[in-house]
Amino acid sequence: MTDPNLVLHWFVIQTNYNRELKLKKLLDEINVQSFIPMKYKEVVENEQKKKLEVPVVSNLIFICSTRAFLDEYQATRRSNEVPIRYMRDFNTKQPVIVNDQDMHFFIQTVKLSNKNLLYLRDNIEKFSSHPKVRVTCGQFEGVEGYAVRIRRDRKVVILLHGVIAVAISGIHYSLLEIIK
Repeated sequence: MTDPNLVLHWFVIQTNYNRELKLKKLLDEINVQSFIPMKYKEVVENEQKKKLEVPVVSNLIFICSTRAFLDEYQATRRSNEVPIRYMRDFNTKQPVIVNDQDMHFFIQTVKLSNKNLLYLRDNIEKFSSHPKVRVTCGQFEGVEGYAVRIRRDRKVVILLHGVIAVAISGIHYSLLEIIK
């Protein structure tokens, strides 16, 4: 039987003071897979418009690792690098772990398109009561989510329970199949 602390999972980690990009760089240096959903934001500097890529949610990073590694990282590197803390489930008080398949769909969706995406953080659990669907064609082929109507538009919502959801618009209903 394997130790549950030695199994790879996608953990939801919080940082302080917008250090998620610094943490990602440190993790990349030691070959630990991590993901930060990014978006483009227009800013004006010296009367010039610039597009900057910024995190969708400040202080949030997804890390694919073992619990043992993250505990050790938290204990030994906290004082001299980037402090981290687990996002915890309100009911169980355990660290939030994202299902591998849901994380795959989330990453695929965010990387494929920076347009037509709507990020949602509030009251996202309500989407799980909608029909579960799979996209059958196009750039999002294979992505599974929930068929939801938001702002008078049909969207496919990829839900990371308790953390964040991303809604894709512009997918015709004929390209969706219901999953039972």
